[in-house]
Amino acid sequence: MNRELTDPRDIKSKTLPQLQEELAALGLPKYRAQQVYRWLHRGVTDFSQMSDLSRALREDLAQRYYIAWAQVERKRVSQDGTVKYLFRLPDGEHVESVLMHYHHGTSICISTQVGCKMNCSFCATGKSGFSRDLAPSEILSQVQEASLDLGERISHIVLMGMGEPLFNYDNLIQAIHILRDRNGLNFPTDGITVSTVGPVEQLKRLREEHLKIQLTISLHAASQ
Repeated sequence: MNRELTDPRDIKSKTLPQLQEELAALGLPKYRAQQVYRWLHRGVTDFSQMSDLSRALREDLAQRYYIAWAQVERKRVSQDGTVKYLFRLPDGEHVESVLMHYHHGTSICISTQVGCKMNCSFCATGKSGFSRDLAPSEILSQVQEASLDLGERISHIVLMGMGEPLFNYDNLIQAIHILRDRNGLNFPTDGITVSTVGPVEQLKRLREEHLKIQLTISLHAASQ
């Protein structure tokens, strides 16, 4: 699996094999890529925080790449403990995530797009129009930032926030592979659910990925 990235400087959107390949081209051993990768998925936002790398390497990485993030701009906590986040992205766009506590663990509903093209009548997101897809790093950052903010591990991820996940297909699949990587967030596959309105061609592609994730299809019609 070697998906093309929209921005090759976005280091957190890279899988570990992609990062190993790039750093090997710079003459660095594989373990350096693993070190960088682990730091990225601990939630660091600056290369200077990667304390087990040399200063020269940190400066070189900062010249070649940037670390995407999702900053908590607003946070609301309901009486039942539900936490609603408004995240600001590096370009000033915003997305929403909702974290819920259950007896079986902590679940977060995250966004995959800024806005949405679907304009479903029951959903407020479509009324604001569509701005852009989220990069894999921006999808991941919502999980990382919420976990760091609450100081607890999240056990379930639902891709059901702003946007239609399967219309941001390549970035979605890349994010899922990174989430599952034991060298990074090491997230259990069966703890990831993709919620979709069901675009047929993308569903066919998803079947061929053999990801073993959970899938929910949102149907809102009385007939086919």
